[in-house]
Amino acid sequence: MRPDCPQPAIIRRVKIALICLGIAGAWYGLHRLAVWSEHRGWIFYRTKRGPLGSYGMALIQATTPFAPEVEHVIEEQQAEEMRAEATESGAPPPDLSSDTEDGTVT
Repeated sequence: MRPDCPQPAIIRRVKIALICLGIAGAWYGLHRLAVWSEHRGWIFYRTKRGPLGSYGMALIQATTPFAPEVEHVIEEQQAEEMRAEATESGAPPPDLSSDTEDGTVT
């Protein structure tokens, strides 16, 4: 081939385009695999949210002094966990509508 021939530049551009298409195809394949795995219930990916977990609760409780408006969120999550545990054990759900600090219902 002659050095002034445009063929090497075209071949290089085609190679770059094919590499980009391969990367995009692999990315899309991983995305579809993750969606399928989420549909099977194996992972939380896009449409479902996982449980908050201990790190998330620790972060929320650590920010409570700086943002007191999230305190009711913590209380509601803890109440929901208590209701779920009571339902799983077969016990009647606890009455969580206490208005006083000591837990007595008025």
